[in-house]
Amino acid sequence: PTFRPLAYMMLLDSSLVVIDVLGMRKVDKIKIGHLAVHQVAVLPDNRTVYTGNVDNDTIVKLRFSEDGTTHTTKVVGKSPVTMHFFESSPDGKHVVVTSRHELEAVMHAPDPSHLPDDSIAIIDTTTDKIIKTLALQSPAMPSFANDGKYLYINNVHHASISVIETKTWTEIQRVSILDKPLELHKDGTPRVSPDGLHVSPDGKWVVSGDYEARSISVYEVGADGKLGTKRVVPYASEWGMPHDVRFSADSNEVWVTDYDRLPNPADEVGNASIVTHIRVFDIDSLEVKRKFDMPRSVGRVVLPQYSKLAYLTTAVGSLLAIERDTGKLRGEIAAGQLGNPVICGMSSY
Repeated sequence: PTFRPLAYMMLLDSSLVVIDVLGMRKVDKIKIGHLAVHQVAVLPDNRTVYTGNVDNDTIVKLRFSEDGTTHTTKVVGKSPVTMHFFESSPDGKHVVVTSRHELEAVMHAPDPSHLPDDSIAIIDTTTDKIIKTLALQSPAMPSFANDGKYLYINNVHHASISVIETKTWTEIQRVSILDKPLELHKDGTPRVSPDGLHVSPDGKWVVSGDYEARSISVYEVGADGKLGTKRVVPYASEWGMPHDVRFSADSNEVWVTDYDRLPNPADEVGNASIVTHIRVFDIDSLEVKRKFDMPRSVGRVVLPQYSKLAYLTTAVGSLLAIERDTGKLRGEIAAGQLGNPVICGMSSY
């Protein structure tokens, strides 16, 4: 039988939805807990998934059958409080978990067996043991270079990007995206910048979506993995706020999702009505090549190599498939309902 790629989308209610991407149909839905992580890690076999149960701070490993309809579940240990993003290294030998405190999240009582807050944990997928933790400031989205030698992480409330050398799992650089961090909101909650982060497949660039700073930043990557010369694209006021960023497979384009106003984490109905667009930038000129108006409030975008379509999560719990050249809607799968996933929901492939 032909191998069919599966997508794994985490909903706000901590349900993991398995989707047959080519057939655009929901295959399975597994309840993990009550509070969701933002992204799951999928190993290169496309059938092994790592996620987290925020209810009891455990890392969960799922292995799916070839058709995705059955699975086994294994708890592989404790995790940092308030897990957020999971990401697999390109060779599948390691999974990185980022964790940080969030004021709006349900916090658990401190436990000496827990890892430090505001940290990343590195899991050896052969043994399913945590081999190292590294303290960072508000780490969120991790992105590996294609050769796996370097890991880049956005520190979302500290306006910086950390560069991790993966042979020793050591932070070798921390770059501020702004001259100084943004002021707090009036209610005392921290602002978010940068938000989206991605390394180009050819390893030459790192792009960040500087959410509340209203810009995108493109960094040149040196031979040592460190970030060098930066180019900044200020977002025009009518463009809204940049959110997710993603390179095309040939590294020539940067896809950016944006929306017209700041989402309110407690307002699911309001978030679903946010107007969103996609802007596709040329990496050399950083000019907009194409702009698509979205029929739903979209969060994250994925550009798999096996398809000519782009896939996006929405605030009403669906997965959209659009043509990359025209933005024409080619299909939609309803996985959840209003508010599932939230704006920051992510699909992993």
